[in-house]
Amino acid sequence: MLWKVAIYTRISEQEKDSEHNSIVRQVELLSSLASQKGLSINKEYTDNGVSGGSFDRPAFNEMIDDIQAGRINCVMVKDLSRFGREHIDANYFIEKFFPRFGVRIITAIEGFDSFGDNARMSGIEVPLINLFNDAYLQEVSKATRASLKAKMREGQFVGTLEPYAYVRSEGDKHRLVIDPTVADNVRLIYKWYLEGVAISGIAQRLNMMKIKNPTAWRAKLHQKTAKSSLWQRQQIVVILSNEVYVGDMVQGKTTSPNRKVGIRINVPYKQWISVQSTHEPIISRKDFEIVQNMLKIHTKSQNTQISADHVSVFAGLLFCDECGKAMKRHIKASVPPPQNMRYFCSTYLKLGSTQCTSHYILEKEIDCAVKYQINTMLDDLQKAVSSTKNCDGRRKLLESMGFRASQLAQEVEKIRLLKNELYLDLKRNVISEDEFLNLKNMFDEKIIVAEREQGDIEKERLRIRDGKNIDPVIRDILKYVGFQKLSRAMLVDLVEKSIVCRDRTVKVYYKNMDAIKKYL
Repeated sequence: MLWKVAIYTRISEQEKDSEHNSIVRQVELLSSLASQKGLSINKEYTDNGVSGGSFDRPAFNEMIDDIQAGRINCVMVKDLSRFGREHIDANYFIEKFFPRFGVRIITAIEGFDSFGDNARMSGIEVPLINLFNDAYLQEVSKATRASLKAKMREGQFVGTLEPYAYVRSEGDKHRLVIDPTVADNVRLIYKWYLEGVAISGIAQRLNMMKIKNPTAWRAKLHQKTAKSSLWQRQQIVVILSNEVYVGDMVQGKTTSPNRKVGIRINVPYKQWISVQSTHEPIISRKDFEIVQNMLKIHTKSQNTQISADHVSVFAGLLFCDECGKAMKRHIKASVPPPQNMRYFCSTYLKLGSTQCTSHYILEKEIDCAVKYQINTMLDDLQKAVSSTKNCDGRRKLLESMGFRASQLAQEVEKIRLLKNELYLDLKRNVISEDEFLNLKNMFDEKIIVAEREQGDIEKERLRIRDGKNIDPVIRDILKYVGFQKLSRAMLVDLVEKSIVCRDRTVKVYYKNMDAIKKYL
C-alpha cells in the first residue's frame, strides 16, 4: 500500500522551555522513525505555541482537511499527547475518525502502529493514556492560573491585549509603558468629556480627525490588519472607565469556569485584583474621579443647533421638588434662544397633572441660581478658611472642637454607666435576656459612633496645631473660587443634586457636606 505520510508536531507555550518537547526534536525523532519503517514524509504540520486542550488548531485542522481529501493516510506523532490532551476528543479521533478514513497512526514514544498492531490501538491502553494526558493538562491549568494570579497581585500585566496607548516594556513584557504616538488621544478624550462633549460626539470628532481606533492601533502594533478603524461609543466608554490610565493595574475581572469551556464570565467586583501605581499614568486621579462620577449620571446628548454633540451641564443633576423625579430639558422651537431652553418635570411630561404639577424653569434661570449659590458658598468657605489661618481664628476653632470632644467623652461615659445598670437589671430579672441584648447592642452602636467622631476631631485638631488646618477636600473645593462659567466637570465634582421648586427657585445640595460644615 502506498502511504502518504504526514508528521504532526505541537508544542504549547508552557512547554517551550522543555528541550525534549521542542519542535526540532519532534521532527528529528519522527524523521528517524519514518526512515526505520521505510516511509517517506510527504508533509509536515506544526502548531507552535498552541495548547492541547482544544482541537481547534490551525495546522491540525489543515491536516484533517487533507485526510478528508485523501491527500494523507498516515500520521506520525511523537506521542498521543501531541494530538491533544482533552481525552474525549482525543479518543474520538483515534478510535472513530482516523479508522473511518483508513488512516494509519504511528507514535514514537508509546510505539503504537495501527497498521501493524491494530488490536493494541483498540484496547484499553490508548483511552487510559489519553485520560492521563487530560489529567496532566488539568494540573497544568491549575498551576498556570495560580501563577497568573500571583503575577496580578504583584502588579504585573498578564493580559493578552495591551490597553490603548500602552505597550509592553522591551525589558519586561509584564510592565506597561506609554506609547507616545497615541497617548495624547487619551488625554483629548478625557478633556472633551470633562468639557461636556457627549460620548457619541467624541467618537465623531476622532473619526473626523482620521484618528484610528484601538483595534486598528493594536493591529498595527502586531503587524496585522483591522477590519475597521472607526471609533465606536463603547471604545470611548472603555477608555473613560479604565483605571490603567491613572497608573493602576486592575485585573481578574473575568474568568473561565474551566479550561474546557470556551466562555468568559464576570468576576464580582470585590474579587478583582487591584494594584496601585504600577506604571506611568496618562490621566490625573482627580480628573479620573470626576469622569467616573459623570459616567454614573445617565445623560443623553442634547441635539441643539448650537452644539449637537454636547451634553447639558445640568443633565442628570436637576430634580423636581414635588415628586423627586428628574427634570427633563425641552427645546421650544417657536421661541428664540435662550428663552427656548426649558426644564419640565419628567413625571408631568409622562403622566400629566394628576401625578405632578406643570411647573417649568428656564435654563438661564437655573444657570443664574446655581452660579449664585455656588459662588456664595465658595466665598463664605474661603472667608472661614482664612479666619482659621490667623491665631485668633485658629484658637476659637480649637476651643470649639475641644468643647465638642468633651461633650462626646461625657456622652460615652454616661452610656457605659447605663450599660452597667443594664447588666444589673438582667441579673435581678428586671429585663429579659432578649431585652438586654437589644439594649446592649444599641448602646454599643452609640459608643462606636461617638468614639469615631472623637477620633475625627482629634485628627482635625492635630492638623490645625501643625499649621495644616485646611482639609484637603476643602482645598480641592476652593480651586473653583472665582469661576466665571459653569462647567459640567465642576458641577459633577461639587454638586450632589439641584432641586427645582414650583415657584422656580433652585436649591443646590453639595457633596462633601460633612467637610464643608466644619467651616460654615
